[in-house]
Amino acid sequence: MSEAWIFCHSENYNAFGIDEGLAGVIGFDHRRSSKASNTISLHSGDKTMTSLTEMAQKAVLESDIPTREIAARVGKRYSTLMREINPYDEGAKMSAETLVEIMRVTGDISALELMAKRLGYRLELID
Repeated sequence: MSEAWIFCHSENYNAFGIDEGLAGVIGFDHRRSSKASNTISLHSGDKTMTSLTEMAQKAVLESDIPTREIAARVGKRYSTLMREINPYDEGAKMSAETLVEIMRVTGDISALELMAKRLGYRLELID
């Protein structure tokens, strides 16, 4: 996966046009210490995702359904869902049940396909 790195001081991340809500979604965490606290990672190019959390994030953010509506359908507060699908937020974790609901609501089963592949299975649609 190719990445673009932007280095800035935590107080200045919005100087790059990144508001606090988006900064949380893309992985800017001003609470961390060390070099990571001043780094924003933006992924582009290779669409191959290896993290189930990244795949859930992609399913939610790239859906035609507004993210707040997805959160409501999944049964989560918007802010909670956004933290759970943020692969850089170490304080919030997404449950398997939430992942299943995200796939059901968005129709994006790429996370399920990845799980099957990793475990040596094939998925087959049944009527």
